[in-house]
Amino acid sequence: MPSPHSVRCVWICCLLLTTESIEQVSYEEAQYSQQCHQNMDEFQVISIFLRNHTGFMLHDKSAIVEADDPPDDDFWNNWLINGSLVRPTLNVSCMVNMQYELNCSWNTSSWPSQVQYSTSAMLCNDVSQTELHCTQNSLSTASRCHGKTDANKTHNFVVLRVNVSHQDFWYIDTQIWETVTIEKLDPPQIIKSSIDSDNLVIEWKLPESKGQTSNYKCFEYELWINDERRDITDKTLTYIEKGVDATRMYTIRMKVKTASRCKESMYWSDWTTVVVNTREKPPFEINLAVIITIALGLPMILLAFFLLCRLQRLFEKIFPPIPGPSRNIKRILEKHDEFQAVPCKHIEEVAEVEEGDIIVRV
Repeated sequence: MPSPHSVRCVWICCLLLTTESIEQVSYEEAQYSQQCHQNMDEFQVISIFLRNHTGFMLHDKSAIVEADDPPDDDFWNNWLINGSLVRPTLNVSCMVNMQYELNCSWNTSSWPSQVQYSTSAMLCNDVSQTELHCTQNSLSTASRCHGKTDANKTHNFVVLRVNVSHQDFWYIDTQIWETVTIEKLDPPQIIKSSIDSDNLVIEWKLPESKGQTSNYKCFEYELWINDERRDITDKTLTYIEKGVDATRMYTIRMKVKTASRCKESMYWSDWTTVVVNTREKPPFEINLAVIITIALGLPMILLAFFLLCRLQRLFEKIFPPIPGPSRNIKRILEKHDEFQAVPCKHIEEVAEVEEGDIIVRV
């Protein structure tokens, strides 16, 4: 059984032999049909068409560039356009987000200002072509395109073709990516962030991915707590920071991407929304020591209260209070409170006259 690399070489050589004198549109359609039905790794195909003396565009040369084996200077020494040595490169990149949007861009600074650009994209396995809307920046040094993918279909590969058209040549740059390698995930959803027994506990949901949706080991995280990075070594959905200060507040930031142990993505997700953690009120716990203290202490308190009441009554008996006037006397005194003049008793006056031995009283 031939290796994938030999299959690619045989396929591309056969394709080029059949496109020596065909128009550019037919060339693209033939490549799309072949590329979406090949089980290939990521790679790039670059092709150049030159105009001959009769005015037709004829295929000059093509090359396959492996994603993990970029070409060196010797590779480009044989690339000539109109007798000039060039290095045709666009630095094309694409990204698919979880909203089924395809975004691509490339660099145009090394190309003449007279060239025109056109793009097309194909989504494999369920082969479908998507429409791209492209714009160029004000300095004409970069172009960007965006389009929508079908949410109801599975697309394991994305094929993007950028056509550079000049009056004397055509340059076609075709790149193929596995969808999972250009996928940008949504930020992790933190479902718990609290301080429990002086431990900061963080839990999050399993990210959704178009390639890996159930294997939690296929994701790589970057976690920051109060501007300090934490390494998540355990392939779980929980992180515990031990021995934290329960009186402080903690700011948590987190992002995710697919890990290299499965199919590594080139893009990290955006950061999560900042989450500030404070100590939560601990739940009510039944403490046996508190219950025993209440059970023994409450009777003692009641006994002391009763003894105090009895002691007060005993004190009153030993040291009785000074008796006060009765109510009737108080009422009489309050009723006759004004000064009353009491008439003097009549006293009879007696005068004694001695006449001889006879005493006469008047």
